[in-house]
Formats: sequence, structure tokens, C-alpha cells
Amino acid sequence: MAWLVRYGRTWMCRTSTDLKQEILRYVRAHAQSAETPEGIARWWLARQRFEDAIEVVLVALDELVAEGSLERHVLPGGTPLYRARR
Repeated sequence: MAWLVRYGRTWMCRTSTDLKQEILRYVRAHAQSAETPEGIARWWLARQRFEDAIEVVLVALDELVAEGSLERHVLPGGTPLYRARR
């Protein structure tokens, strides 16, 4: 079974397998969690997608730095900051 899910302004096709994997990743990372179906949709899946997006963004940023399109500067606390290459 597949259906459309909205992410911000973008609609994406999702399958039950995709959702099952997201739910399982969430409960494995947050073993004490318990939630209603509405809460799972609103909180767990949104959080999991945010965490997944961060990983994808980091990969893209690393590639852009490697290609020379962006510069990475590390702040005193260790947080990386990205900007257009100058």
C-alpha cells in the first residue's frame, strides 16, 4: 500500500514499509516511548524525519565542501558553520 505524504510544500509517496521502518528506528532510539496513533504521526514521525534530514543534509554539505562550493568553519564549541566559498 502506498499513499502521498506532505513534507512542508512537497508531497512524497510513502509505503507502509517506509513507515514501519521509521517507527522501528524511533522506538529503538527511544525505548521508553509510548504514544497514540495521532501522537506517533505528529511527534515520532516528524522527529524521525527531522533526524533523518539532518543526516542527509550533513552528507550534502560534506560533498559541497569537497567540491569547493562551500566552506566549513568550526566554531569554538565545535559546531560547524557553512557558507559560500569566498
